[in-house]
Amino acid sequence: MSGCNPPKPVCAAFAAASWPAATTCRRRMCAGVSRARWQTCPTPWHWRTKPASTITTTLRTLAAKSPCFRTGRRRAGSPRPVWPPCSRGKRKAVETERAAANNPGCQAATEPIEMQTLTPEQRRNWNIDGYLLVEGALPPDRIAFFSDKIDEIRKRPGYEPLSGMLPRGHYGWVEQCADQNPEAFMDRRDLLSYDQAFIDLIDHAPVFDLIVDIMGPNLAFSMSQAIVRASGDGFEGFTHTDGGEGQREVRVTETSRPIAVKALYLLTDVEGRDAGNFTVYPGSHMRPFPWDRQPPLSPQSPGAVHLEGKAGDCFIFSHALWHGPAPNRSGRARKTLLYNYSQMFMRAYDYHGSHALTQRATPRQRRLMGDLGYDFRPGSYFYVPDDQTEVIMGGAAAE
Repeated sequence: MSGCNPPKPVCAAFAAASWPAATTCRRRMCAGVSRARWQTCPTPWHWRTKPASTITTTLRTLAAKSPCFRTGRRRAGSPRPVWPPCSRGKRKAVETERAAANNPGCQAATEPIEMQTLTPEQRRNWNIDGYLLVEGALPPDRIAFFSDKIDEIRKRPGYEPLSGMLPRGHYGWVEQCADQNPEAFMDRRDLLSYDQAFIDLIDHAPVFDLIVDIMGPNLAFSMSQAIVRASGDGFEGFTHTDGGEGQREVRVTETSRPIAVKALYLLTDVEGRDAGNFTVYPGSHMRPFPWDRQPPLSPQSPGAVHLEGKAGDCFIFSHALWHGPAPNRSGRARKTLLYNYSQMFMRAYDYHGSHALTQRATPRQRRLMGDLGYDFRPGSYFYVPDDQTEVIMGGAAAE
């Protein structure tokens, strides 16, 4: 088929290269090349060119300019480019690859991947209860890493609630956590700048897969948070819905996409009652929250369920679900990470996608952080980019 545009280049050097003018695209005529692989191929190996020496010279130019590109030997009088390292591999490689620190211009090529979806039982539980449990969402090495990283963050500057100084739900800048005991309370927002791992957790499978299945592809990442619930500090817990006054009275039906969903990762085991449990009122996401109730709704009120879980488990729940932390009398601190996702038209809670952060992210992570691939214009974030589904689904939508 003539007139086809070449695939999007994988880095700045690739984009700057001058391709031969006399080219025609063979597209599906490439022997042994699947349609899915052709669509993500960042190299011109599916082009028919004359003469072969012309494109050989171009490939050598690319190899010299681009850290993402290398060529192989010629076969039957024509070059056979080798796939760049940043577009090889299976799902794990695609999800974990990122621009190397010394090659900030390199962008990862997105391969089609098959994302997980809710099982019929999970979908039923979500519709009825408003939350899901994903067991073993984090492997042991990641649990240990994030737990240690939270202890480290305690010593570094960042955003924390300033009781008595700011309204509830607002966070102010501190030079370090007031209590350096790793078992003491801490509530830290906006984690992405602390380590690459916090960026990679944005679209970590299978949790992100299920959230996309629940919310649809027109979503955005909107908040990261680390909370340590100390044991025996007198905190009695509380119950609330997410989003403050802005979302307090907003609910959707079971047949509608939710406007916001949160993932809560346990980094410590939670067993028994009053262990800092994530406490929920199943099915409450369909009912108005009783803000004027006296006494106030609490984790000890009738109908509250103290959920248990192992380190590495993840709870996915609706913003409208009545939920909150229970008191912790277990004798050990409870550590959690919380990531929030909202529909794209909503504002983020706690971050602005800086250039430094987005340069360290994959194309999908950048899109989730608000990078639409073009400057803001009227209609942005309400009317999504043409490639939104393809980017979020990792290219699977192009099949």
